[in-house]
Parts: sequence; structure tokens; C-alpha cells
Amino acid sequence: MLDERRKIVSVWLGNIPQKKTFDEYTKWRHERIVQEDDDDIEPVSDFAADSASQWYDASWQAAKWQRKAVPVEQLISQFDWSESFRNAATAAAGKKRVREANAAFVLYEHELKPARWPKSSPLTFICSTTYRTGTERPPIPKVPIVSAIGISPDETMAVTGALDGKLRLWDLYTGRQIGEPRKEHQKPVTRILFCNDGRRCITISNRIRSWEPFPHAKKSGAAFGERADVFAMDEENDLAAWWYTGGTQVYDLAKRKRAKLIKDDRDRVISLSFLSGGILLAIDQGGRLRWLDPLSGDCLHFEDIEMRCDAAAISPDAKRAVIAADGKLFVWDVPKQRQLADVACRPEVFQAVFASTQRLLTHHNDGSVHVWNLKHGARASQLDGEFEEYTRIIVTDRGRKAVTFVMGQPEFTVWELKTGKPVCSFSVLPDPPEMDDAKYVITRVAATNDGKTFIVGDKAERLQFLRLKRGSLVQF
Repeated sequence: MLDERRKIVSVWLGNIPQKKTFDEYTKWRHERIVQEDDDDIEPVSDFAADSASQWYDASWQAAKWQRKAVPVEQLISQFDWSESFRNAATAAAGKKRVREANAAFVLYEHELKPARWPKSSPLTFICSTTYRTGTERPPIPKVPIVSAIGISPDETMAVTGALDGKLRLWDLYTGRQIGEPRKEHQKPVTRILFCNDGRRCITISNRIRSWEPFPHAKKSGAAFGERADVFAMDEENDLAAWWYTGGTQVYDLAKRKRAKLIKDDRDRVISLSFLSGGILLAIDQGGRLRWLDPLSGDCLHFEDIEMRCDAAAISPDAKRAVIAADGKLFVWDVPKQRQLADVACRPEVFQAVFASTQRLLTHHNDGSVHVWNLKHGARASQLDGEFEEYTRIIVTDRGRKAVTFVMGQPEFTVWELKTGKPVCSFSVLPDPPEMDDAKYVITRVAATNDGKTFIVGDKAERLQFLRLKRGSLVQF
């Protein structure tokens, strides 16, 4: 029977050899015969006959059929609804020992009493469970405006920082908050990073703090640094380095004390990275590359392109570095401390982002984003769009995709880097539209490394968790 308090969906699975038989089985379900003052329901299909008087409580149906039987999980996944529905239906089928099927039948807003289902039917009643329709979104968490997002290395949880300085921990499987907010900062959080082991989180505001991202962990001790424009940690999570006015500062995370201040008043450092062996690579705006000993502060090696750079980047594995200057990309082999090539490109690069050791994205002042193959020193593709000056680029799907967004705009786009074509877009605008929609603009976007989960915060104080499924982003 229809349950008015909850939205219920009932599921049947089975094997029907011929499509014609399936179509007959699932055709229009009943006809209403009016006899004077009495309404009667007469079934006109096999399924309607099987479900007997329970059937007319249903809102409408959905059905799937394919020629060969497949695992239940694969068949159920064709219904593009909430993950909780798919998990419940698959688990219920397992309990009834239904492993494979080629036909699935679902009734919306219908709850069947299992005893009423005839055993002679080619379909087996699996379960009645809650559902969400394709147009109905699950509740969106309301949080203070999100200003930073960090994702753990194992991609099971995320930490968000807000304008009020509070930090929140989230379960990436369910999109639910874990524990209570933590007040670690007095001013807006600007950046969040996880250590490689996932047991420590670095949050940056007007101060830098190190804390354990667990619900019952104690509050961190005193902050260990000022705000950081660029920040890096070594592979062992023992040292942290950042640049702030006056020089590069090194902090010993294990001993919780400042290790060294490497003074340099010449130019602002725009890229920092720890190399294997604990060496620190610093690239400044003046076009200098310096290989530094972070504990002594000594400069171990020095290179200078002798021109002011527009942008710089170091690959995630710290094997390549790129400086964009004067219409060229200067490519460096970092471990061997030598220049590999200089590649001609369009002038004035706003930003350079590594997708992998040999793949680089550059965003130019003419509104274009190019993808480069550094191994061959040539452009591989160009993203099919125009991009504003303040466009931000995030790499995901292990370097195969990228996300572009502009803070203050309502939409972000996921791109396939190999082809330069968009995969999908997502807008935070409400549906239906509201009169005051100026607050529905993006503040932050983050994506897991596998390219399947996305997090977006907006100015309307909402945080949405999305999954990429068959070329579209679905909220969960």
C-alpha cells in the first residue's frame, strides 16, 4: 500500500527470455471500469494480474530488460537513482539468492506485502525500500560559506574550512558531517592539506595549524606559522616549508619547532616542493630555481633564466618544473638539475598546472587553456571554451580530466584533457529559480584523484557532494 509518510519503491527481478513477452508483461497496467456509483479496477496485463489489488496504489512504473542475464548489481545500476536505493535492492536480492537476472521491474510509491505475490510469476519480489526521484535532490547541508576544501589521501573523508574559521569533517561515501565543527582559526581558512599518511591535516588562515582530522581528537596546540602564499611538505611528513614576506620558512612537524628561516629579499617565491632526499626546490618570480638544504639553508644548486616569469609549476612527483616567461615554457629535469627544452607558447600565462609528469595545462590572457605534452615539447590539445582571467583549474582522474571554475560564477565544468572536450557541467543555481539568485555562486570546488567525487561550496551557505556517473554529475 502507498505510504504517505515515506516515498517507497518496490523491486522485482527475474528472467523473461523474449522482449515481446516482456513488453506484454509490462504494458499499461490497468483500466478503470465505472459502473454507476462504483469504481472497479480490472487488470489488463500479466503483471497487473500478479500484483492483484495492490497494483493500483502505485504511482507509475519503470522496467529494464536485456537479452542475457547479468549480475543483479549491474542490472540495478541502470536505474539512475540514489545510491542508497541501489545498495538496498542489491543486498535484498542477495538475501533471496537472486544472483543474475535479465528483467527488472520497479513501482514508484508502492509498498507490497510479499505474501500477496504469486509464486507462479516469472518475477521474484525483492523488496520495498525508500527512494529519491531523478528530479528530487537530497537535502543539501547548510554550512557557513566554505572557503577551503581538502580531501584525504585515501579519499574517504574531506575537511572544509569556512569564513568563520571553523573546520568540519565529512564522510565522502555518504556526504554526512562527522562530529562537531572545530574552531581552529579566528579568520577565514584559505587552504587545507593532508599529510601523506592521512593522520595529520594542515590548515592555513592568518596562522598555520597542524591537527588530527578525527572526530574525537584533541584540539591542536599553538599555531606554528604565519599565513602562507605557497606551502609544501616532504614525503615523510616531517618537514613543512612555506614562503611569506621575507623568506622561506621551514618547520619540523615531528619535533613541533621552527627549523630554519631562509632569508631572501629579492623576489617572491611562487612555487615550492620537496624532492626525494629532503631537498627543497624553490622557484621565484624573478625566474630563479634554487635547490636548497631545508635544515641548513644552504643553496645546493642555482639556475636563472634571467627574465621575470608569468607562472611556474612543479609536477606532483617533483621530477619536472616549468617556468612560463616571455612567450616560452622553460622545462627542467629537477633531479638532474638541467634544462630540457624551451617551448614556444602564447604570451602571458596566467597559471600553469601539472596534470602528470609529462602533461601540463597553461591558461593564457587570450582566454584559452592549452594542454602540453612535455615529452614531445608540443601542444596536445586545447580546451574547447573561453576562460576568464580568474579561472581556477583543478586536475582529477589521475591527470586525465580537469575542472575549471570561477569563484563568483554559478557553474563549473569537467573536461577530458585528451580531446579538450567538456564531459559535463554543474550549476549551483536553484531549480526552480529564485528571485534572489545572486548568492548562488561558487566559492570552492574540490575533486578526488579518481575523478568520481566532487565537492562544491557556494555563497548560499550550501555544500554539495556529487558523483560523476555516465557523463553527468549526480548529487548524493
